[in-house]
Amino acid sequence: MSDQTWYFMDATGTQQGPITIPQLQTLVASGGITEQTQVWTEALGEQWIPAANIEGFFSAEATSPHAPALRTSAPVAITPNQAPTTPMIPSTPTTQAVTGVPVPAGYPQQQAQPQAVDPYQSPGTNPQQEGIYPATITKGGSMGLWSMLFFGGILSILLGGMVGGMFKKDFDPTNSETTLTIGFVLIALGALCIVFSGILVYIYLYRAWKCLQPGGANVSPSAAVGFMFIPLFNIYWIFKAMGGLPKQWNLITSSYSNTKNAPKLTLGAFICMLLIPIIGQIIWLSQITKGLNFMAALHFQQARPAGSALAGLGSRANFQ
Repeated sequence: MSDQTWYFMDATGTQQGPITIPQLQTLVASGGITEQTQVWTEALGEQWIPAANIEGFFSAEATSPHAPALRTSAPVAITPNQAPTTPMIPSTPTTQAVTGVPVPAGYPQQQAQPQAVDPYQSPGTNPQQEGIYPATITKGGSMGLWSMLFFGGILSILLGGMVGGMFKKDFDPTNSETTLTIGFVLIALGALCIVFSGILVYIYLYRAWKCLQPGGANVSPSAAVGFMFIPLFNIYWIFKAMGGLPKQWNLITSSYSNTKNAPKLTLGAFICMLLIPIIGQIIWLSQITKGLNFMAALHFQQARPAGSALAGLGSRANFQ
């Protein structure tokens, strides 16, 4: 155990370390570490534990001959898989050296780092050092919602035409007023659904470009959508805002450690959308919504309280 490096939380809640067992024992003797001080070493995995739970930590051999006795009960041996006896401090600490370690004189000091380190971040998650992409959106996309609006709208229009008899060659406007009213209502409802499905496409396009802004995207989300409504210019802009999105998306997401596994967008889906509108739009939207859902999950993974049971799930499962 003496060969292990340890970390601990000081009285202000700041992570200190790495430090060796002899150094920790000296801090115990000087009162810098108490039985309630939370400590961590690599063998403990995600767990932080009270210093009192380490066998021999507060024994007479671990402290100076003149140090007061800090515990009266027998020490409890801790194994890496044993749960701590007090609430666990969130997540695993960074393995980067932290400034301000109160190491007694006579022990070598760790090299100071120029930037502050989050005391509760997992090992190797320093944004400046590892290239962590920041969370940008909280809502993803729903392919099911778009499909329900678009295809539901088409179905409603067809049903309204059949109910009102509007698709018959011998259509008679003098048919039952109630029947015609139902038919027109269904057609109007279907038209609204299709309009809303189109609006949803622009919402997803906006979110996609918003995701890329921290990575230096060359199109802003407001311009991506707003310029689509400029007559004639929008013929060019659709190739910029939609056709240029895959290249920007793939380049930026592949440049960061936590987004390199993000779903990729393809130029072929955009070309297919131009040539085969409905089928191509389904393929294009399917890729966009998967990417948006990934980035929204990135937000929740970063915002999740680090001490929760799922604290490290996102980073290990989806964001490495």
